[in-house]
Amino acid sequence: MPDGTIRERMLTSLRPKSGRIVGVRIVEATESTWTMYVTLSWKSGEHLVSVYGSTKPKRYKHLSAAVAHCRDAYHYYGPIILETEKQEPAPHDEPTRNRS
Repeated sequence: MPDGTIRERMLTSLRPKSGRIVGVRIVEATESTWTMYVTLSWKSGEHLVSVYGSTKPKRYKHLSAAVAHCRDAYHYYGPIILETEKQEPAPHDEPTRNRS
């Protein structure tokens, strides 16, 4: 579980000079949006990335956008862990049909 949230500006304009992202985990929510958790060299634990001026999680509609943002905005090129909160649908038996 994440230790807290971190605003996106702490990963871009306010990042410490020697600070770096050491790990990224992107999670697919049940409503098919993606959120990002980061592990940082200057803070302990894992942190949910929030939007620029709030503590609300930053959400992406597409996984490719989240990955591109890691690379382009955060300059992170390391491994990314992907997870999902979606559950496999419960198995059900189809009624057998009498075929003639």
